[in-house]
This record gives sequence, structure tokens and C-alpha cells, in this order.
Amino acid sequence: MTLFALVLALGVSRADCVVQRTGRLVNGVFTLEVDGRVGPGPVPCRELLVGFGNDVVPTSVRAEIRQWDDTRTVLGEERLYFADGAWRLSLPELQDEVRFSVRVDGERGPSWPAETETPLRVATRLDWLPHRKPTFGPDGNVLVKEERVYKVEGQGSVAHLWFPEGTTDHQCHGGTQVFKHERGCAFVREAETEGLVRISWLNTGFSSSMEWELGPEESLVLGGITVASAGIERASKSGPARFNGPGAVSIRVTALDGVAVPNTALQDVEYGARAQSMPEPSVGLTFKGVEVTIDDVDAVVQHVRSQVVSGSLPGSHPLKPRSLMAARSSGWATPFEAALILTRYLEQLGFTAKALPVRPKAKGAAVGGAPLGFVGAVVYAEKDGRSVWLDPSCRVCGVGEVSPALWGGQVFDEFIKALPEAPQFDHTQVLDGDGMLRVSLTGTAALRLRQTIMGMAMDAPREKLIAELFGGQGARLTSIDGLSDFGSPIHVVIAPQSLK
Repeated sequence: MTLFALVLALGVSRADCVVQRTGRLVNGVFTLEVDGRVGPGPVPCRELLVGFGNDVVPTSVRAEIRQWDDTRTVLGEERLYFADGAWRLSLPELQDEVRFSVRVDGERGPSWPAETETPLRVATRLDWLPHRKPTFGPDGNVLVKEERVYKVEGQGSVAHLWFPEGTTDHQCHGGTQVFKHERGCAFVREAETEGLVRISWLNTGFSSSMEWELGPEESLVLGGITVASAGIERASKSGPARFNGPGAVSIRVTALDGVAVPNTALQDVEYGARAQSMPEPSVGLTFKGVEVTIDDVDAVVQHVRSQVVSGSLPGSHPLKPRSLMAARSSGWATPFEAALILTRYLEQLGFTAKALPVRPKAKGAAVGGAPLGFVGAVVYAEKDGRSVWLDPSCRVCGVGEVSPALWGGQVFDEFIKALPEAPQFDHTQVLDGDGMLRVSLTGTAALRLRQTIMGMAMDAPREKLIAELFGGQGARLTSIDGLSDFGSPIHVVIAPQSLK
């Protein structure tokens, strides 16, 4: 099978972005201009790097997206965000074959000495400030003071640390030379110090649920609250909650300064899902008067995939959907939004269906009731005594298949607590009498190969890469069958290097 045939067989290929960038910094004024075009398939260029915080502070943004019919969408500063020392622009609206242009104007950044070392975080302390009637979230009144301690190892090394967006009361301390900017600090370690530096800020709008991944020498202390937790065991039973790494921990605040904090997350997510479904998106005239059974349900899943591709905006919560009509109109959806759209379509066609947010199994279980890390979503559908799992965000999953990372994952639902473990799969490799390597893949093994091929760049030597996955360097792909029939086995024939 040729490379062109491979692309056609897979049915959906990874898109490339043809981008031309022009950037200049003149007399302290920064200008970046980007013009691009999106190739066919899932879009990898929905997030553009604008610049680094040490070099530039953007002051204005104009992003224009032009569809094939020359309709245009103009976006501004609301799509720009700052994280981990970099400015990025999020454009999930980008679709196949669209053109886009971006202009960013800004000012010179703090221009600290160039960073030479990533500091090691050794301690984090959060103190919740008392409030008589605490409320959490973006409109809440809860304040949390956060302090982090880092170690700068090398003498004379430079480390950059940045304040999270939306925080106040920024402070930087340490036995080093310190440079401070409104968005962060730079530390230069001097020979006579231990290399420990502190950075702190005041958080507003904190959630009542959080999780952390702690390093081998890192500790976490939570003051002023009572918590339920999962993951790492608490280091002490009395006093402030303390956790020592390595490992992950998730917490849910159960009381603040003696005031009980009710947990309504499950009810809130369920209410939001129903409220954002109104008005309900229609499945469309294609299915009008058609009797759809479990055997035909793939047509409905593909209908959803044709309308929305997977995407998200920075700062958005995976369990807080937009209006489903707005999501469908935008051409992109979070996994939960896509699952809700599919659920509403199936209900219109006589199915019983439910959208279920899923936390990937590899992330471990979050503390009960905490809406943390549920970045995937599937649909459980029933009709005429038969049932099936569906994953509308997995573009190469067949009926009954979900992304392999989600099998066995925790589910955010009142009744279903986890997905089943992954179905059985088979992967065999046989060297036949002619010296050809014959590979057969079923179940999740076949699905992972489809995902791997879909993730390859368009200009990559796909046939060569596929052959070398199984036959090693220098192997040659002779044939591949079953690739485009999602859910079916894949059979690959490879000539090892010795036969070339």
C-alpha cells in the first residue's frame, strides 16, 4: 500500500499548518504577524506560541479566521494566555482548509538575564483565610495565600519563576540577587547562599477541590482547612494537612475554619449538562424517519465527528460545557460537550443514552466527589435490550471502542464509578517461510496503531515508520489491511532489512 493509499485508508490524517511568521522588536515595540493555512484532518495548530514573558508583553491581539466561503471570525485578547513563562494564543475554531492571520503588538519584556536553570520545587504551603460564609470558584470569596520554595542548584545560575494569572500580593525572597516584574521574578544564585528562594501570592476564586504531583523531595502543607484526600497518605494526623512526595494527591475541602463546605459537584455538573442542552441541537434531516439500531449507531457517531473536532480553551473546566448549540456552531467541542451532543442525538432516535466524564486510569483515582482530571468522556447507549460504549472524541474508534487511556478510568457519575477494564486484545508477529514478518493486531492493539499513524506528520515517511515499528530499522512495508475499518483487526506484512 502506498503512502497516498495509507492516508485514504485511515480516513482522517493529521493536519499540517503552513505558517509564515514575521516578528520584529524595534525601539522596544514588539510586533508578530502570522499567516497560515490548515491542512486536512485533526488540527495541530490551534495553539500558537507568541513569545516568552522575559522578552515581550503583548498589548493587543487581532486574529482573523477565514473559511472557504470567505466568512470571517475575528478574535482578540480573550484568546491570549500566559503560562509557564510563555504567551500563547488559543484558536480552537481552526478547521480543515481554513486560512488564518494573527497580529500581536506588545512591549519589551523585563529582559532579565537569560535563564540557565529550571529550579527544583521543594515545598508548597497554602493557607486558607477564614470566612464566615465561604464560597468557592470564580465568583467566590475564599482567599488563599500560597508560598512556594525552590532550590537553585548551580552557583551563578539564573532561574525564572512566574506568578499565576489572576493572583495578587506578589512577593519574592531569597539569599540571591533578585529581579522582580509584575508577572514574576528572576533569581541569580550567589556562591555564599544555599540556593533556596521563595515566591508567594494571594489566590482568589479558588476551587474547593485540587490536586498536585509532588516530586521526590517536595512537601505540601495545607493550613486553615479540613480535607478529604486520595493518593499520598497524610504525613501527620493532627495539625495542618501535610503530604510528602513523591506521588500525587487530590484533596476536597470539607470545612474551612470550622465551617462545613457542602459538596454539590455531581449535582452541579448534571444540572449544567441539562441546562446547556437547551435549546437542544437537532440530529438533522439526514436521520428523519430513519430507524437507527445499535448496528447503525456508527453513522450517528460519525455525524458528530463531522460537526465538531476536539478542542478546548485555556482556563476552561472540562466539566462545564458551553451551550451545545454554540459548541456545534463553533466547529469544536470538549470531549464532554461532544459526548453530550451525541447523547442528545441518540435520545432523539429512541436510544437511552448518558454522557459520562472519565478520568484516565493512568492518573489514578481522585478523591470522591472532586471534579478533577475528568478530561475524557464517553457515551453509554442502550436500545432494544442491547448496549454499547461510544467515544465521539476518538476519531479512529469503532463502535464499542474508546480511547485506550480511558478503559478502567474513574467516572464522574452518581451510579457508574468506573469504566470496565480494556477488552481483550491480541498482537502476534510471525516470521514465515519466505522471511516475511506478518503482524496481526486486534482490539486495543489495532486501535493504538491507528492512533499512532494518525499522529504522524503529513510529511513524515509513514510507510517507513510503520514498518520500523515492528521490523526495526531498515524494514519495508509490503501491505497493510483493515486500517480504515475501525474496530476490525489490522494485518501488516513487512520485509525485514535482510530482504531488501
